[in-house]
Amino acid sequence: MSEALAPVLVAPARARGGLWRFVRRNPTLVVGLIALIAMIVIAVIAPLLVAGDPMISQPARRLQPPSPGLPFGADQLGRDVFARTIYGARISLIVGLCVAILSIAGGLLLGLLAGYFRTLDAIFMRLMDGLMAIPAILLAIALV
Repeated sequence: MSEALAPVLVAPARARGGLWRFVRRNPTLVVGLIALIAMIVIAVIAPLLVAGDPMISQPARRLQPPSPGLPFGADQLGRDVFARTIYGARISLIVGLCVAILSIAGGLLLGLLAGYFRTLDAIFMRLMDGLMAIPAILLAIALV
């Protein structure tokens, strides 16, 4: 009876060991995942963290340094920089998610086409070779 239960009892320990090994081998991935989750949570609960509209300007408190009432201070128009940062995180996360989804869809489409049509594979490879030959900083400057 105990022999029949032994593999069942060992499997969860092995799975936990695999997760712990993954965390130990990829600490930066785990830190990045925690930071991303924290940003998502803060962006979702932004109305609870910030009182009022982040776009309201109050000239009386312009260029104030950080304080308990204004954790990041105020800008030239007297707007709360913390509130603007929190609400800006929402837009940044949505844009990043959309870009990632479109990149995956485009790469998947190109990969499927290249895998199905051999001539397109050769063309795509020459295009990628040409792009990889250009240094990243020069490509960024050219795109700007």
